[in-house]
Amino acid sequence: MLVSIVLAFVGNVLLGVAVWRSGILPKWAGALWASAPVLMYVFGLAYALTIGAQATPPTVPAGAVVLTISGAWMASSVLRRPSPETIGVGAQPSIQ
Repeated sequence: MLVSIVLAFVGNVLLGVAVWRSGILPKWAGALWASAPVLMYVFGLAYALTIGAQATPPTVPAGAVVLTISGAWMASSVLRRPSPETIGVGAQPSIQ
């Protein structure tokens, strides 16, 4: 169980960094995506350890909302762009 949590945490942070560095997707959507697992896992664990919560800490649903907002932001930015066929750009061979 711990391995799956660590892999999910690392994978989501790396995805957020990749979105930030992509230059195609909105940078701040990547920052939100990378911060959501920190909110969900790190702060959720700290909350559960200090308060002793027997239920889901409130930081987990808050992190899920941040992930949803970030994903919707990335999807809307992709859908608002014109398609390559519309602007007349095709695939160019890399070797002439």
